[in-house]
Amino acid sequence: MAVRVALYKAQNELLSIVFDATNSDNENWFSNDRVISSPWTDFSSYPPTSFSVAGAGGRPFYIAGPHHSCQTDRGWLMTASVHCPHELRVPVTTVLYSKLQTNTIWNTYGKKIIMISISEF
Repeated sequence: MAVRVALYKAQNELLSIVFDATNSDNENWFSNDRVISSPWTDFSSYPPTSFSVAGAGGRPFYIAGPHHSCQTDRGWLMTASVHCPHELRVPVTTVLYSKLQTNTIWNTYGKKIIMISISEF
């Protein structure tokens, strides 16, 4: 069984990640070792240190590298919280993701990151 996570803006798909959810539960299906396909090519050469539904630091659905400082934090996907300057510029319901084929430094706001506001339907 596969699970697909997709981000849309104005009804246009921006990215999708497909996971092998066979024998998984409601938390562990979202993990690096279950990725079947993604828009990023560097998961094997630069493995995420955080990749989970629960996330870290109040950031669910978090895919990121080591956390050293707000200026140097790198990652692929995150939901904004209230910890770093790049998150304080957007509503807490915003998803940030790298629009590169690799991870990006989150502090490069607007250059290599796309922001999507989550709204209820």
